[in-house]
Amino acid sequence: MGRVIAETMLFDRLLKQPERMEIVDRDQLTIQMQQPRPQFGVTLHVGNCEFAAWGCAACGGQPAGAYRPLKNPYVDRTLRKHREHLYSGGLFNKGVAYDKGPGGQRTARLMTDFVRRGGDLAFAIDQVDRRGIAIPFVDSEAMFTPVPSMIARHVGARIWVARSLRMGTKWRFLIERKELEVKQTKNRQEAVRSCTAAIFGQFGNWIRQASGQWP
Repeated sequence: MGRVIAETMLFDRLLKQPERMEIVDRDQLTIQMQQPRPQFGVTLHVGNCEFAAWGCAACGGQPAGAYRPLKNPYVDRTLRKHREHLYSGGLFNKGVAYDKGPGGQRTARLMTDFVRRGGDLAFAIDQVDRRGIAIPFVDSEAMFTPVPSMIARHVGARIWVARSLRMGTKWRFLIERKELEVKQTKNRQEAVRSCTAAIFGQFGNWIRQASGQWP
């Protein structure tokens, strides 16, 4: 956690040193980022999850982020300021959207519209959500948000699963992503559950590969 906080405060400096970031299949990702289609990226808290969005930005995208505001407004303001260096598309607050009004439903509508217009939305979703749905996860089961799957299905977006893995101890990262199929079936609930389960299935595989980097 200490390393992540330090890196957050140094986003502006680290992003000026692209040699610290290795993107798997970078040329292919650049082509995909240039395609005029809604895209949604989800990641997990492995390594430093913030840098997963950098893969999108470095290949021509303008990612927006979604995060939960901190209770301390001064710390929250500081973190937002530093994150602006990474999320050129802006930040969506879970519960308050762009500081213009309350309500998770309003935030969801704004995120949906953003993705529908071709925006690249990055979202870390491996936190337990009591309002979510039960999904198998790392030999157990937990409640997770289905929002990314719902939005992707609703607007016909492609959905990416990404991770930013630490390489060694000198602030170097490997950024990797995989595209998941979003099934367009008549049974909306089953399609959303299937997509969400696929997301967390991939998360589980990555956690097993680098369990020491997942809290």
